[in-house]
Amino acid sequence: HSQACDIYRALCENNLGTEDCWQGYARTAAHLPDSKQARAAVSQALEHYPGQPELWFLKASLLKDSNCPPGEIIPALEQCLMQDAHHPAGLYALGIERLLNAQNAEAIPPLGDLVILQPDHLEAWRALAIAYTRSRLWTEALEAWKKVLLMAPGDSQASGNIPKIERYLRSIQDQAASLASEPS
Repeated sequence: HSQACDIYRALCENNLGTEDCWQGYARTAAHLPDSKQARAAVSQALEHYPGQPELWFLKASLLKDSNCPPGEIIPALEQCLMQDAHHPAGLYALGIERLLNAQNAEAIPPLGDLVILQPDHLEAWRALAIAYTRSRLWTEALEAWKKVLLMAPGDSQASGNIPKIERYLRSIQDQAASLASEPS
């Protein structure tokens, strides 16, 4: 990887670098053991081609691997999605980062978009179910957990959450019926 990275860098720095060359440089540098050098290569590539979603996603991945704070990772993922709103890996990563940082309601849009784009993405459905559950959107959570169970029969997390949510929703319906039947 080091030799290929040096070749790409030389081409790019001598103004011979095309968009593909800069992306190759960034991708190759990402595999180097020196994460600082990798992040610098991606930043250089982004200076030349800021409209490339793959470069923003690569930047977010490198930041994540370097244990950078979410305040740096999430904006890079948002930039990836500003360039390509249907970038599957970007949608999933943004949803997961938001869940990991207790931004549960904010995790729903990217995960919801992803399950529309890729309806068989089990882990996206699971993450969406978790986001709905944590956001106390019980009807949506129930449907998402049912989808997880449909895709992964016997899934213990879905099997445990579905009856709990169903009981909770029934108790709310019973309370509403009770209140409605009381004389005014």
